[in-house]
Amino acid sequence: TMGQLNAPSTSAQGEVYPIKQHQLGGDSAKSIAKNGYVYIPDVCLDGEPCSLHVSFHGCKQNAKTIGMQYIEDTGLNRWADTNRMVVLYPQTKNSLALPFNPYGCWDWWGYTDNQYATREGQQIKAIHTMIQALGKSSAMSQRSIH
Repeated sequence: TMGQLNAPSTSAQGEVYPIKQHQLGGDSAKSIAKNGYVYIPDVCLDGEPCSLHVSFHGCKQNAKTIGMQYIEDTGLNRWADTNRMVVLYPQTKNSLALPFNPYGCWDWWGYTDNQYATREGQQIKAIHTMIQALGKSSAMSQRSIH
């Protein structure tokens, strides 16, 4: 759990950066979009220690479908500013072919493989690898996430 949180800022003070999910997520990232996003508060860019929060969008809420609306308008970025949290916004991709995922949902029914709901599932492994890659960057800078 996060414990007691500070009230959110009145407006986001950090920046949203695109990230290359296929590069950061490794071989397991083939069922997700090529690009995702990360919100980094100014205090985290300035070298303050920050935690990481992963925010999974719902079906029909990836950036391909609704643009930056989920990423910029959920309010998470304002909470991240005052609670020293980086927010990872991984993105799915819509697909009309195999695997059939026309609404860009995360795999909650097995469209990637039968391990989808375990730590061995492709998307779970890809997100875990992305988290590790972001954690290894000494300063979460624009250079280190691209």
